[in-house]
Amino acid sequence: MDKNSHDIDLKHVISTLRERWWIVVGCTVLAALVAFTYSFTREPMYSATAKIMRESANLDQALFGARVFDSSDQERVLRTGVILVKTDTVANMVQQHLETSRSPAQLLRMVSVTPSAATNMISIAAVSPNPKEAAEIANAFAEQFILSRQAADRGTLAAARGKIESELNSMSEAELSSDRGRTLMQKYEELGILESLQTGGFAMVQSATAPLEPSSPRTGMNTGVAGVAGLVIGLVVAFLLQLLDRRIKDEDSLEVIVGAPVLARVPRVGNHWKRRHHSSGEGVVGFADPGTPLLEAFRSLRSNLQFFEVGRPLNTIMVTSALPREGKSVTTVNLALALALSGSRVFIVEADLRRPRLHRYLDISPDLGLSNYLAGTAKLTAVTQKIQSTRFFPPSAQHLRVNSGGRNHVSVANHFTCMPSGPLPPNPAELLGSSQMVDLLTHLSGVADYVLIDVPPVLAVSDALVLAPHVDAVLVTVRLYSTTHDMAREMSNLLSRAGARVIGAVVQDVSRPRGYYHRYEGYGEYSPVV
Repeated sequence: MDKNSHDIDLKHVISTLRERWWIVVGCTVLAALVAFTYSFTREPMYSATAKIMRESANLDQALFGARVFDSSDQERVLRTGVILVKTDTVANMVQQHLETSRSPAQLLRMVSVTPSAATNMISIAAVSPNPKEAAEIANAFAEQFILSRQAADRGTLAAARGKIESELNSMSEAELSSDRGRTLMQKYEELGILESLQTGGFAMVQSATAPLEPSSPRTGMNTGVAGVAGLVIGLVVAFLLQLLDRRIKDEDSLEVIVGAPVLARVPRVGNHWKRRHHSSGEGVVGFADPGTPLLEAFRSLRSNLQFFEVGRPLNTIMVTSALPREGKSVTTVNLALALALSGSRVFIVEADLRRPRLHRYLDISPDLGLSNYLAGTAKLTAVTQKIQSTRFFPPSAQHLRVNSGGRNHVSVANHFTCMPSGPLPPNPAELLGSSQMVDLLTHLSGVADYVLIDVPPVLAVSDALVLAPHVDAVLVTVRLYSTTHDMAREMSNLLSRAGARVIGAVVQDVSRPRGYYHRYEGYGEYSPVV
């Protein structure tokens, strides 16, 4: 994998964490809080451990020359001992010894037994909310297990002695005096000695003592482990959601999909200057002051358009989007303002004959407009209205002056012309694709430096595709975290098949760190020249 791939992966990781940090933090905090609450509210439990060890005295071999109890496989003996410790027999003995009200079944649930083949030891741990009880139960199980094994071994030897005694009782005096009789009597005595010496094969090596600190819950450890688990879960969820999220979130992805550069980055505008009728859910029309980031974005767009005019005219520009509410109408008006401030003659055509919005932003009447002209019921002069640029600046910015391509400074009293939609027709696509529309664009190109045409979204209706071949360029607006990859790709494909010349994209709702635009605050002193 090359360095660029590493950079892209790292950028993706950082972008995901920046966008979905709240999921990671939320899962981590929630898991830790749940673990802490659970641990804090649980009853403290105390653990005490007694240890017993397997004995290897081999008294049977010393007395008889052979082993009465086979103990050659120590690991097997230990495993058997673990099972025998937790038998009902031992539990009953413990209950009687401690004279406790707990049942044998309860006692067994309180005990855990662990063997250690390396040391020939068995650890018997008891857990109880009472530290003294925990130690008593652990010691009782160890002691009663040893006693039970001792009784079992002694019982085995006593049974052997009983058989020998029966045989001796059945023998005559002569038989008792024989070698066999004397041998049986010797074995009888040796078994008695061995029986008295039985310890059960195990001995207590460490008695349990009452613990001073609870063994559970371990609040700190539980909270830490849960926090780490929550962090991992949060990261998995965040990256999974990011993988399933098809929205466009950065300009690089947009440029690849659209196949054209981003020409302007329109910042997200909060409760900054908003004139009546000049704001909507799609954005803000007009500029609060000469140094506003919004004006800077459209100045940048205005400047970038000049690069596309080299060797090819750029008079008619269609502005569209994939779906509604992506800022196409607001972009059209603000671009017209920025162009007018540079001294250009600008003409706006409201070609969205389905859901027109320009008349609301510009506060003009939509009664007469494009549909009337195309239907032949009104002349061009009757369907156009002049819009004063000063209406879209606050009083404090009325002193703005513009620089028109090296000419003397002129007042911002410049205007642009708008043709509203007019009455909504039943056949908007046919009107926009008519020869009258083509002739209108040709005529307007001769009387205006820029003709901006606001059309319906590409994926909603076909109106933009009908008009696209007859304009010099197409601008698409995309709202970050709204438009999806699939929408943008389908819009780009449809425009391409329609023969449109998509020169670039205008990105809406761009957020920047606080200090980004504030770096340019000092340049406000030069704002009279725009």
